[in-house]
Amino acid sequence: MASVCAQYNGKVETLRDYVKLCGTLMVPFGSIMLLPDLGTGLIILVIGATIIICSGAKRSWILVTVLFARCCCGACCGDFNDSWYSPYS
Repeated sequence: MASVCAQYNGKVETLRDYVKLCGTLMVPFGSIMLLPDLGTGLIILVIGATIIICSGAKRSWILVTVLFARCCCGACCGDFNDSWYSPYS
């Protein structure tokens, strides 16, 4: 992840590049979540997001991504007694 972000030299200038970086982050995150291992998946997500932020992504893109993730979590994870959460507990 860091080597991919280092190619931009602190300037992620296009939305396409930002989406490509987010997609690159979702590959290991999704793979870990299939195990299921929620703790490791969240750590990978936070570290990868920090790397993307440090690579020079625009604040507006980051804000939209955080709001989108929050809405998706609210829609999918509203009730922690659902069956999706049981493998992680």
